[in-house]
Amino acid sequence: MGKAITDAVGHAARPILMALIAGFLLMVGAGFVTVAAWIGLADVYGPAIAALVLGCVYGGLGLLVLAFRKPPPPPPEPAPKVADRMADAFLQGISAGAATKRRLS
Repeated sequence: MGKAITDAVGHAARPILMALIAGFLLMVGAGFVTVAAWIGLADVYGPAIAALVLGCVYGGLGLLVLAFRKPPPPPPEPAPKVADRMADAFLQGISAGAATKRRLS
């Protein structure tokens, strides 16, 4: 049983680990692209414009990510309590019995 649990945890953790590694590598790549853009922009327009352009690009990308995120799902409706269901069943039984009594008399 312990081996099955260990295998299940390992099987579930592998995609999470791969996603973390991929995210880290994407951040490193974005850092190098940012440095290259900084060097090019600072060389042509100066450091102030380079900072402004890169700040606007990253700010715009952040706003796009916020705009396209999924809203959280609505919370599920609470299940009716057992006492409520029992009371409903009791009242339904009472009304069925009263209807039968009326038909018989």
